[in-house]
Amino acid sequence: MLRRGITLIEAKSGYRLTRSARCCACCSFRLLDIVNKQIPAFVKPKEDGNKAGLEINFHGDEMHPLQYGTTAADLGARAILHCEKMLTPEDLQDMARKPEPVFVVLLLTTKFIPKLPNPPARDMITASVPVTLGSDYNPNVHCLSMPLTVNMAQ
Repeated sequence: MLRRGITLIEAKSGYRLTRSARCCACCSFRLLDIVNKQIPAFVKPKEDGNKAGLEINFHGDEMHPLQYGTTAADLGARAILHCEKMLTPEDLQDMARKPEPVFVVLLLTTKFIPKLPNPPARDMITASVPVTLGSDYNPNVHCLSMPLTVNMAQ
């Protein structure tokens, strides 16, 4: 894989592949649950991970613009994957902060099935946000080819 340009691998715990499981997952999210349970539950593992030298990266702004650039910068995240939806100028400014900017990992192969727009890569580069490329191997995107991904970025 390294000979093909792959320098980072992300492993996921899985997807809910049945309709009933997806519906259940969608219905289970409640604002109070997020605020009262999920956010506090995230803080301790984040602190433990930081102590162990682990860095945060997460998916953001794939389907909707949610201003994850600023969130990532505030959390000290190392990278955001996707960012097909437009990040605000404030997001880009926060992400470009030195000495530790937030990298964007553009997963260009994921846009075909949901027909997502091209990510605003030129805006990111102009704002001094470090941009990297990745393929995405998911149930909807079976692509391990970095040469294809690089070609798509041209």
